[in-house]
Amino acid sequence: MNNYSLEVLKYFDDPCHAGVLDDASSVYVAKYGLLDNQEVLELSVQVERGVIVLAKFRVYGTPVLIAIGQWLCDRIIGTSISYCINHQLKAPDVLSALSLPKTKQHLAQAAVVVLAEVCTASC
Repeated sequence: MNNYSLEVLKYFDDPCHAGVLDDASSVYVAKYGLLDNQEVLELSVQVERGVIVLAKFRVYGTPVLIAIGQWLCDRIIGTSISYCINHQLKAPDVLSALSLPKTKQHLAQAAVVVLAEVCTASC
């Protein structure tokens, strides 16, 4: 694990948001990636009155993708859907927050896509 940034290790070591949310009318789920590529990120959020109150993730992939899932959940809980839509997350934001090299852009993009999809689905 020596090749990972301290930020990645922090989120990888404590994935408290790992898992799934029970299927309910206020739960929205998005998935990005392919099992064939061994990189899949799934995000589920519970929205109440336009605000993300719970978020969970599942990953099939590397420690970096696990850290991205955890970081994303930490970042969006308590955030309104309208804020997420109006201040769209970008891959460089993820790379910067986790001190990731540009070679991990495709993993950062997974976070961008799943967040956009759950926000769109919840509107």
